[in-house]
Amino acid sequence: MKIEKATDLLMKNKWFGYSILFIVLAFLPLTYTAPFSDFLLLLSIAVLSIPALYIVIHKSYRTDDDLKNYLLMFIIYICWMLLMIFNSNLSKSTIIRIIQMFGCAFAFICGATIGFTDKQMKTARWIVKSIILLNGLVWLCKGVPLQNFSFLVSNPATYGTLLFCWILFLSVSKEKSVVDWLILGLSLLLLLASSSRASLIAILVLFAIVFSFKWIPTLAPNPRKNIRKSFLTALFIGCIVGCLVFIIAYAESADTQIGFWLNKLSLKFLGKNFYSGRHVLWHELIEAIKAKPFLGYGLDSLPRDICDTNLSSHNTFLQVALQTGIVGLALLINILVTICRKMISKNDPWFSVVGIACVVSIILHECFEACLVQNMLAAGLQMWFIMGLLINKSIVKKANNI
Repeated sequence: MKIEKATDLLMKNKWFGYSILFIVLAFLPLTYTAPFSDFLLLLSIAVLSIPALYIVIHKSYRTDDDLKNYLLMFIIYICWMLLMIFNSNLSKSTIIRIIQMFGCAFAFICGATIGFTDKQMKTARWIVKSIILLNGLVWLCKGVPLQNFSFLVSNPATYGTLLFCWILFLSVSKEKSVVDWLILGLSLLLLLASSSRASLIAILVLFAIVFSFKWIPTLAPNPRKNIRKSFLTALFIGCIVGCLVFIIAYAESADTQIGFWLNKLSLKFLGKNFYSGRHVLWHELIEAIKAKPFLGYGLDSLPRDICDTNLSSHNTFLQVALQTGIVGLALLINILVTICRKMISKNDPWFSVVGIACVVSIILHECFEACLVQNMLAAGLQMWFIMGLLINKSIVKKANNI
Protein backbone atom coordinates (compact mmCIF):
# COMPACT_ATOMS: atom_id res chain seq x y z
CA MET A 1 0.00 0.00 0.00
CA LYS A 2 2.85 2.40 0.78
CA ILE A 3 4.37 1.90 -2.68
CA GLU A 4 0.93 2.39 -4.28
CA LYS A 5 0.36 5.67 -2.42
CA ALA A 6 3.91 6.88 -3.09
CA THR A 7 3.67 6.28 -6.86
CA ASP A 8 0.20 7.86 -6.94
CA LEU A 9 1.41 11.03 -5.19
CA LEU A 10 4.51 11.19 -7.39
CA MET A 11 2.62 10.86 -10.66
CA LYS A 12 0.18 13.59 -9.62
CA ASN A 13 2.93 16.00 -8.58
CA LYS A 14 3.49 18.66 -11.26
CA TRP A 15 7.24 18.65 -10.60
CA PHE A 16 7.45 15.02 -11.67
CA GLY A 17 6.35 16.00 -15.18
CA TYR A 18 8.93 18.80 -15.25
CA SER A 19 11.60 16.36 -14.01
CA ILE A 20 10.87 13.81 -16.74
CA LEU A 21 10.99 16.45 -19.48
CA PHE A 22 14.24 17.86 -18.09
CA ILE A 23 15.86 14.41 -17.84
CA VAL A 24 14.91 13.41 -21.38
CA LEU A 25 15.63 16.68 -23.16
CA ALA A 26 18.50 18.27 -21.20
CA PHE A 27 20.06 15.72 -18.83
CA LEU A 28 20.35 12.67 -21.11
CA PRO A 29 22.54 14.51 -23.67
CA LEU A 30 25.05 15.15 -20.85
CA THR A 31 25.55 11.41 -20.45
CA TYR A 32 27.53 11.36 -23.70
CA THR A 33 30.53 13.08 -22.17
CA ALA A 34 29.93 13.45 -18.41
CA PRO A 35 32.02 11.52 -15.85
CA PHE A 36 30.27 8.34 -14.68
CA SER A 37 28.11 8.50 -17.81
CA ASP A 38 26.98 4.86 -17.48
CA PHE A 39 25.80 5.47 -13.93
CA LEU A 40 23.93 8.64 -14.97
CA LEU A 41 22.24 6.75 -17.79
CA LEU A 42 21.16 3.97 -15.41
CA LEU A 43 19.88 6.60 -12.97
CA SER A 44 17.83 8.18 -15.75
CA ILE A 45 16.35 4.80 -16.69
CA ALA A 46 15.45 4.20 -13.02
CA VAL A 47 13.51 7.51 -12.88
CA LEU A 48 11.83 6.81 -16.24
CA SER A 49 10.64 3.45 -14.88
CA ILE A 50 8.33 5.10 -12.31
CA PRO A 51 5.30 5.50 -14.65
CA ALA A 52 5.66 1.83 -15.69
CA LEU A 53 5.76 0.86 -12.01
CA TYR A 54 2.64 2.97 -11.42
CA ILE A 55 0.82 1.24 -14.30
CA VAL A 56 1.69 -2.23 -12.96
CA ILE A 57 0.73 -1.40 -9.36
CA HIS A 58 -2.55 0.29 -10.30
CA LYS A 59 -3.28 -2.19 -13.13
CA SER A 60 -4.05 0.73 -15.48
CA TYR A 61 -3.55 -1.50 -18.53
CA ARG A 62 -6.82 -3.31 -17.71
CA THR A 63 -8.89 -0.28 -18.70
CA ASP A 64 -6.71 0.95 -21.58
CA ASP A 65 -6.55 -1.37 -24.58
CA ASP A 66 -3.97 0.78 -26.37
CA LEU A 67 -1.65 0.72 -23.38
CA LYS A 68 -2.16 -3.03 -23.09
CA ASN A 69 -1.10 -3.48 -26.75
CA TYR A 70 2.05 -1.37 -26.33
CA LEU A 71 3.06 -3.21 -23.18
CA LEU A 72 2.41 -6.57 -24.84
CA MET A 73 4.63 -5.75 -27.84
CA PHE A 74 7.50 -4.63 -25.61
CA ILE A 75 7.09 -7.63 -23.30
CA ILE A 76 7.17 -10.07 -26.23
CA TYR A 77 10.38 -8.52 -27.57
CA ILE A 78 12.03 -8.45 -24.14
CA CYS A 79 11.01 -12.08 -23.55
CA TRP A 80 12.69 -13.00 -26.84
CA MET A 81 15.81 -11.19 -25.66
CA LEU A 82 15.68 -13.14 -22.38
CA LEU A 83 15.49 -16.37 -24.38
CA MET A 84 18.56 -15.20 -26.29
CA ILE A 85 20.53 -15.48 -23.02
CA PHE A 86 20.77 -19.19 -23.84
CA ASN A 87 22.28 -18.21 -27.19
CA SER A 88 24.78 -15.79 -25.59
CA ASN A 89 27.53 -15.75 -23.06
CA LEU A 90 26.00 -14.57 -19.77
CA SER A 91 28.19 -11.49 -19.69
CA LYS A 92 27.92 -7.88 -18.62
CA SER A 93 27.11 -6.94 -22.24
CA THR A 94 24.16 -9.36 -22.32
CA ILE A 95 22.65 -7.87 -19.16
CA ILE A 96 23.23 -4.33 -20.43
CA ARG A 97 21.35 -5.07 -23.68
CA ILE A 98 18.30 -6.22 -21.70
CA ILE A 99 18.44 -3.20 -19.36
CA GLN A 100 18.72 -0.92 -22.40
CA MET A 101 15.55 -2.37 -23.91
CA PHE A 102 13.70 -1.95 -20.62
CA GLY A 103 14.87 1.68 -20.70
CA CYS A 104 13.41 2.14 -24.19
CA ALA A 105 10.07 0.73 -23.01
CA PHE A 106 10.09 2.99 -19.93
CA ALA A 107 10.87 6.09 -22.03
CA PHE A 108 7.99 5.30 -24.42
CA ILE A 109 5.56 4.73 -21.53
CA CYS A 110 6.61 8.06 -19.99
CA GLY A 111 5.88 9.91 -23.20
CA ALA A 112 2.60 8.09 -23.83
CA THR A 113 1.01 8.14 -20.37
CA ILE A 114 2.13 11.14 -18.29
CA GLY A 115 -0.47 13.94 -18.36
CA PHE A 116 1.89 16.78 -19.23
CA THR A 117 0.32 20.23 -18.85
CA ASP A 118 0.50 22.99 -21.46
CA LYS A 119 2.82 24.93 -19.16
CA GLN A 120 5.18 21.97 -18.77
CA MET A 121 5.37 21.40 -22.53
CA LYS A 122 5.84 25.11 -23.21
CA THR A 123 8.66 25.29 -20.64
CA ALA A 124 10.32 22.22 -22.17
CA ARG A 125 10.15 23.76 -25.64
CA TRP A 126 11.76 26.97 -24.40
CA ILE A 127 14.56 24.99 -22.75
CA VAL A 128 15.26 23.15 -26.03
CA LYS A 129 15.07 26.37 -28.05
CA SER A 130 17.47 28.08 -25.63
CA ILE A 131 19.93 25.19 -25.96
CA ILE A 132 19.76 25.37 -29.77
CA LEU A 133 20.21 29.16 -29.66
CA LEU A 134 23.29 28.72 -27.46
CA ASN A 135 24.64 26.25 -30.02
CA GLY A 136 24.01 28.83 -32.73
CA LEU A 137 25.96 31.49 -30.81
CA VAL A 138 28.89 29.11 -30.36
CA TRP A 139 28.75 28.35 -34.09
CA LEU A 140 28.91 32.09 -34.87
CA CYS A 141 31.79 32.60 -32.43
CA LYS A 142 33.74 29.82 -34.13
CA GLY A 143 33.47 31.62 -37.47
CA VAL A 144 30.46 29.79 -38.95
CA PRO A 145 32.26 26.57 -39.96
CA LEU A 146 30.36 24.59 -42.58
CA GLN A 147 31.91 21.19 -41.93
CA ASN A 148 32.37 18.95 -38.88
CA PHE A 149 30.99 21.48 -36.39
CA SER A 150 30.07 20.15 -32.95
CA PHE A 151 29.35 21.51 -29.49
CA LEU A 152 28.75 19.72 -26.18
CA VAL A 153 30.10 16.51 -27.73
CA SER A 154 33.29 16.04 -29.75
CA ASN A 155 31.94 13.77 -32.50
CA PRO A 156 30.02 15.70 -35.24
CA ALA A 157 27.84 12.64 -36.03
CA THR A 158 26.85 12.33 -32.36
CA TYR A 159 26.17 16.07 -32.28
CA GLY A 160 23.96 15.69 -35.36
CA THR A 161 21.96 13.02 -33.55
CA LEU A 162 21.50 15.38 -30.58
CA LEU A 163 20.10 18.06 -32.89
CA PHE A 164 17.95 15.46 -34.63
CA CYS A 165 16.21 14.53 -31.36
CA TRP A 166 15.67 18.16 -30.34
CA ILE A 167 14.12 18.97 -33.73
CA LEU A 168 11.83 15.94 -33.41
CA PHE A 169 10.63 17.25 -30.05
CA LEU A 170 9.96 20.76 -31.38
CA SER A 171 8.03 19.22 -34.30
CA VAL A 172 5.46 17.76 -31.90
CA SER A 173 4.01 21.23 -31.24
CA LYS A 174 0.87 21.86 -33.31
CA GLU A 175 1.06 25.65 -33.17
CA LYS A 176 4.36 27.29 -34.12
CA SER A 177 5.37 30.93 -33.80
CA VAL A 178 7.84 32.87 -35.93
CA VAL A 179 10.47 32.23 -33.24
CA ASP A 180 9.81 28.49 -33.51
CA TRP A 181 10.41 28.53 -37.26
CA LEU A 182 13.58 30.60 -36.84
CA ILE A 183 14.92 28.12 -34.28
CA LEU A 184 14.08 25.20 -36.58
CA GLY A 185 15.88 27.02 -39.41
CA LEU A 186 18.93 27.52 -37.19
CA SER A 187 18.80 23.83 -36.26
CA LEU A 188 18.94 22.87 -39.93
CA LEU A 189 21.97 25.13 -40.46
CA LEU A 190 23.71 23.53 -37.48
CA LEU A 191 22.90 20.07 -38.84
CA LEU A 192 24.36 21.05 -42.20
CA ALA A 193 27.47 22.43 -40.46
CA SER A 194 27.92 19.21 -38.49
CA SER A 195 28.25 17.20 -41.73
CA SER A 196 25.89 14.63 -40.21
CA ARG A 197 24.22 13.42 -43.39
CA ALA A 198 21.99 10.81 -41.77
CA SER A 199 20.42 13.30 -39.36
CA LEU A 200 20.09 16.03 -42.00
CA ILE A 201 18.42 13.78 -44.58
CA ALA A 202 16.07 12.31 -41.95
CA ILE A 203 14.94 15.78 -40.82
CA LEU A 204 14.50 17.03 -44.39
CA VAL A 205 12.27 14.00 -45.07
CA LEU A 206 10.25 14.82 -41.92
CA PHE A 207 9.65 18.39 -43.10
CA ALA A 208 8.88 17.21 -46.66
CA ILE A 209 6.16 14.85 -45.39
CA VAL A 210 4.58 17.44 -43.09
CA PHE A 211 4.57 20.18 -45.75
CA SER A 212 3.24 17.77 -48.40
CA PHE A 213 0.20 17.03 -46.26
CA LYS A 214 -0.25 20.71 -45.52
CA TRP A 215 -0.06 22.06 -49.05
CA ILE A 216 -1.06 19.25 -51.46
CA PRO A 217 -4.89 19.40 -51.72
CA THR A 218 -5.47 15.64 -52.13
CA LEU A 219 -3.37 14.92 -49.04
CA ALA A 220 -4.34 17.89 -46.88
CA PRO A 221 -5.84 16.81 -43.54
CA ASN A 222 -9.57 16.20 -43.87
CA PRO A 223 -11.33 13.95 -41.33
CA ARG A 224 -13.96 12.98 -43.96
CA LYS A 225 -11.40 11.49 -46.35
CA ASN A 226 -9.53 8.20 -46.08
CA ILE A 227 -6.82 9.35 -48.49
CA ARG A 228 -4.68 10.63 -45.62
CA LYS A 229 -4.83 7.38 -43.66
CA SER A 230 -4.21 5.24 -46.74
CA PHE A 231 -1.26 7.35 -47.81
CA LEU A 232 0.26 7.37 -44.31
CA THR A 233 -0.06 3.58 -44.11
CA ALA A 234 1.60 3.19 -47.51
CA LEU A 235 4.29 5.68 -46.52
CA PHE A 236 5.20 3.79 -43.35
CA ILE A 237 5.19 0.35 -45.00
CA GLY A 238 7.14 1.73 -47.96
CA CYS A 239 9.70 3.23 -45.59
CA ILE A 240 10.26 -0.08 -43.75
CA VAL A 241 10.52 -2.11 -46.97
CA GLY A 242 12.56 0.58 -48.73
CA CYS A 243 15.09 0.77 -45.90
CA LEU A 244 15.58 -3.00 -45.81
CA VAL A 245 16.04 -3.04 -49.60
CA PHE A 246 18.39 -0.06 -49.40
CA ILE A 247 20.60 -1.78 -46.81
CA ILE A 248 21.11 -4.76 -49.11
CA ALA A 249 21.50 -2.60 -52.25
CA TYR A 250 23.95 -0.24 -50.55
CA ALA A 251 26.13 -3.15 -49.46
CA GLU A 252 26.27 -4.58 -52.99
CA SER A 253 26.28 -1.56 -55.35
CA ALA A 254 29.55 0.26 -54.55
CA ASP A 255 31.38 -1.02 -57.64
CA THR A 256 28.47 -0.64 -60.05
CA GLN A 257 27.73 2.18 -62.47
CA ILE A 258 24.88 3.41 -60.27
CA GLY A 259 27.24 3.36 -57.29
CA PHE A 260 29.80 5.55 -59.06
CA TRP A 261 27.04 8.00 -60.06
CA LEU A 262 25.67 8.22 -56.49
CA ASN A 263 29.16 8.77 -55.11
CA LYS A 264 29.74 11.59 -57.60
CA LEU A 265 26.48 13.29 -56.57
CA SER A 266 27.31 12.98 -52.87
CA LEU A 267 30.76 14.52 -53.38
CA LYS A 268 29.27 17.38 -55.39
CA PHE A 269 26.45 18.36 -53.02
CA LEU A 270 27.54 17.06 -49.59
CA GLY A 271 31.33 17.03 -49.87
CA LYS A 272 31.52 13.39 -48.72
CA ASN A 273 31.73 10.00 -50.38
CA PHE A 274 28.40 8.20 -50.61
CA TYR A 275 30.18 4.97 -49.77
CA SER A 276 31.94 5.75 -46.51
CA GLY A 277 33.16 2.21 -45.89
CA ARG A 278 29.89 1.06 -44.33
CA HIS A 279 29.08 -0.93 -47.45
CA VAL A 280 32.00 -3.29 -46.81
CA LEU A 281 30.97 -3.81 -43.17
CA TRP A 282 27.28 -4.21 -44.07
CA HIS A 283 28.13 -6.82 -46.71
CA GLU A 284 30.03 -8.91 -44.16
CA LEU A 285 27.26 -8.54 -41.58
CA ILE A 286 24.58 -9.56 -44.09
CA GLU A 287 26.58 -12.68 -44.97
CA ALA A 288 26.96 -13.46 -41.26
CA ILE A 289 23.20 -13.02 -40.67
CA LYS A 290 22.48 -15.37 -43.58
CA ALA A 291 24.56 -18.04 -41.81
CA LYS A 292 22.44 -17.82 -38.60
CA PRO A 293 19.24 -16.08 -39.71
CA PHE A 294 16.70 -17.03 -37.04
CA LEU A 295 18.50 -16.80 -33.69
CA GLY A 296 21.48 -14.59 -34.50
CA TYR A 297 24.76 -14.68 -32.60
CA GLY A 298 23.61 -13.59 -29.13
CA LEU A 299 22.99 -10.32 -27.30
CA ASP A 300 26.68 -9.75 -26.60
CA SER A 301 27.68 -10.05 -30.27
CA LEU A 302 29.25 -7.09 -32.04
CA PRO A 303 30.56 -6.56 -35.60
CA ARG A 304 34.12 -7.03 -34.32
CA ASP A 305 33.20 -10.62 -33.41
CA ILE A 306 32.26 -11.30 -37.02
CA CYS A 307 34.73 -9.31 -39.07
CA ASP A 308 37.94 -7.33 -38.75
CA THR A 309 36.65 -4.00 -37.43
CA ASN A 310 36.30 -1.95 -34.27
CA LEU A 311 33.33 -0.03 -35.63
CA SER A 312 29.67 -0.21 -34.78
CA SER A 313 27.40 -1.60 -37.49
CA HIS A 314 26.01 1.96 -37.94
CA ASN A 315 22.64 0.32 -38.60
CA THR A 316 20.06 -0.60 -35.97
CA PHE A 317 18.38 -3.23 -38.15
CA LEU A 318 21.58 -5.10 -38.95
CA GLN A 319 22.72 -4.85 -35.32
CA VAL A 320 19.44 -6.29 -34.01
CA ALA A 321 19.36 -9.04 -36.66
CA LEU A 322 22.96 -9.95 -35.85
CA GLN A 323 22.22 -10.29 -32.14
CA THR A 324 18.66 -11.67 -32.04
CA GLY A 325 18.09 -12.95 -35.58
CA ILE A 326 15.37 -11.97 -38.02
CA VAL A 327 12.81 -13.04 -35.39
CA GLY A 328 14.11 -10.35 -33.02
CA LEU A 329 14.19 -7.81 -35.87
CA ALA A 330 10.59 -8.66 -36.80
CA LEU A 331 9.50 -8.19 -33.17
CA LEU A 332 11.18 -4.78 -32.98
CA ILE A 333 9.55 -3.70 -36.24
CA ASN A 334 6.23 -4.96 -34.87
CA ILE A 335 6.54 -2.50 -31.96
CA LEU A 336 6.95 0.35 -34.48
CA VAL A 337 4.01 -1.00 -36.51
CA THR A 338 1.79 -1.07 -33.40
CA ILE A 339 2.72 2.53 -32.54
CA CYS A 340 2.15 3.74 -36.10
CA ARG A 341 -1.22 2.02 -36.39
CA LYS A 342 -2.34 4.06 -33.40
CA MET A 343 -0.94 7.26 -34.90
CA ILE A 344 -2.70 6.67 -38.21
CA SER A 345 -6.03 5.86 -36.54
CA LYS A 346 -6.08 9.13 -34.62
CA ASN A 347 -8.88 11.55 -35.48
CA ASP A 348 -6.47 14.47 -35.19
CA PRO A 349 -4.87 14.96 -38.64
CA TRP A 350 -1.84 16.84 -37.31
CA PHE A 351 -0.72 14.16 -34.88
CA SER A 352 -1.31 11.44 -37.50
CA VAL A 353 0.87 13.18 -40.06
CA VAL A 354 3.65 14.47 -37.81
CA GLY A 355 3.64 11.15 -35.92
CA ILE A 356 4.27 9.06 -39.03
CA ALA A 357 6.73 11.69 -40.30
CA CYS A 358 8.72 11.41 -37.06
CA VAL A 359 8.74 7.60 -37.13
CA VAL A 360 9.77 7.55 -40.80
CA SER A 361 12.61 9.99 -40.06
CA ILE A 362 13.75 7.84 -37.10
CA ILE A 363 13.76 4.74 -39.31
CA LEU A 364 15.82 6.57 -41.96
CA HIS A 365 18.22 7.83 -39.29
CA GLU A 366 18.64 4.32 -37.91
CA CYS A 367 19.64 3.04 -41.35
CA PHE A 368 22.95 4.79 -40.71
CA GLU A 369 23.19 4.77 -36.92
CA ALA A 370 22.47 2.30 -34.11
CA CYS A 371 20.91 4.51 -31.42
CA LEU A 372 17.36 3.25 -31.10
CA VAL A 373 17.97 0.35 -28.72
CA GLN A 374 21.71 0.50 -27.88
CA ASN A 375 25.02 2.31 -28.48
CA MET A 376 24.09 6.02 -28.11
CA LEU A 377 21.15 4.99 -25.95
CA ALA A 378 20.53 8.50 -24.63
CA ALA A 379 19.34 9.44 -28.13
CA GLY A 380 17.33 6.23 -28.35
CA LEU A 381 15.50 7.04 -25.11
CA GLN A 382 14.67 10.49 -26.50
CA MET A 383 13.29 8.94 -29.70
CA TRP A 384 11.06 6.47 -27.85
CA PHE A 385 9.86 9.26 -25.53
CA ILE A 386 8.92 11.46 -28.49
CA MET A 387 7.05 8.60 -30.18
CA GLY A 388 5.14 8.24 -26.92
CA LEU A 389 4.30 11.95 -26.83
CA LEU A 390 2.77 11.71 -30.30
CA ILE A 391 0.13 9.26 -29.07
CA ASN A 392 -0.30 10.79 -25.61
CA LYS A 393 -4.06 11.26 -25.23
CA SER A 394 -3.81 14.32 -22.97
CA ILE A 395 -1.46 16.18 -25.35
CA VAL A 396 -3.60 15.42 -28.42
CA LYS A 397 -6.78 16.45 -26.58
CA LYS A 398 -5.27 19.74 -25.41
CA ALA A 399 -3.95 20.47 -28.91
CA ASN A 400 -7.47 20.01 -30.32
CA ASN A 401 -8.81 22.55 -27.83
CA ILE A 402 -6.38 25.29 -28.88
